[in-house]
Amino acid sequence: MNEDYKILRELASACAEAAAAPCNETRRIGWRRVNDLERHVKPMLWINEEPWEELNTDGSLTLRCRDPYLRQVEEELRRTLYRWRHFPGDLIVDGVIGVTPVTNYDEFCGMNIQEQTIAHDPRGGIVSHHYDTQFHTLDDVEKIQMITIRYDREETERRLQVLREAVGDIVPVELRKYGFLHFSPWDKIAMWYNPMELLMDLVLKGDLMHAIVGRYTAAMLHQLDQLDALNLLGRTDNNQRIGSGGLGFVSDLPGRDYDPEHIHPINQWGNAMPQIFSDVSPEMHEEFALQYDRRWLERFGLSYYGCCEPLHQKLGILKSVRNLRKISVSPWADLEKMVEGTQGRYVLSVKPSPAFLAEDRWRPEQVRQDIRRKLEMIGDLPCEFILKDISTCREQPERITEYLQIIREEVEK
Repeated sequence: MNEDYKILRELASACAEAAAAPCNETRRIGWRRVNDLERHVKPMLWINEEPWEELNTDGSLTLRCRDPYLRQVEEELRRTLYRWRHFPGDLIVDGVIGVTPVTNYDEFCGMNIQEQTIAHDPRGGIVSHHYDTQFHTLDDVEKIQMITIRYDREETERRLQVLREAVGDIVPVELRKYGFLHFSPWDKIAMWYNPMELLMDLVLKGDLMHAIVGRYTAAMLHQLDQLDALNLLGRTDNNQRIGSGGLGFVSDLPGRDYDPEHIHPINQWGNAMPQIFSDVSPEMHEEFALQYDRRWLERFGLSYYGCCEPLHQKLGILKSVRNLRKISVSPWADLEKMVEGTQGRYVLSVKPSPAFLAEDRWRPEQVRQDIRRKLEMIGDLPCEFILKDISTCREQPERITEYLQIIREEVEK
């Protein structure tokens, strides 16, 4: 047995042990109840987007496999086990290793990014960019390509076989088809178009902006149709992240028109987010973002909307999304207005501020006050707490563990 296999077997055994813990089933039930819009249910907790470059204090995150693909698998397993041991929240370890289909699926639709790096952390992670504008006339919109997806079945099968040979007697190895598909047109466009110019041109060059986002939307729908035709879509009402929030367990999916041999978008969660529209009016949000977002979201059974953009002023227009189930409540959102405007019609995906983790002095009492205040406003409404976008914990991983413990203590009172 080669050394890479030995490394993966050790990690797979640890994951299998974690997957056998009874708390996993309890958490599945909790996620499903929240996503089913039940009231008087304990909020669910989850952490992602951690500053991994600061967390490897004990060497448990150090990669040792030599094979490039097995290193990817190793990294996923090590990070899962790190979360499980240090800040599990309502993480579920299902003891399955998934192999993603090898395709040329491209969220950037063939576009390249023209940028200048202004500053970066040499350890990895956060980078500051300056993006150059690549669209000046309507003819430039054709740069966004209608890509034909190619599925490399042979390479996909090879990866499945390698992992089954390595760890298949310890944990199941399965094909993990596409589920969490990002639809974030303006996040992408803001990397092809200087963001300041972009916001100005919503007013000055409306026709060009509509042409760009319309073309991008058509290109992404073209890829979605191909993934569907190739039977490369998988269930998302399971242990998968949904949008910028938590896990997807829910009773309404996969839905009535469900063929276990061929999952369609209508059997899945969809998501959309226009983060750069934080300070755009509801009217312009509808005109330049939401009308295109709906074209994507209407293809799915349920949907999640938003990420870092505050949406408390946009609830009126979001009612037009017929299958909306979860809404992001970013650290910049007015939670009181979100509570008043939703009244339990949607799950509130609350993002407590990660800024507490970045301060010179760790102040857990401030975290507790913030969480307690949020819980008082939320009352018995269905919600989840998602601690994310953690750019730094000031080289003190224990801050993250304590942050989560504080949330746990407050929600369980």
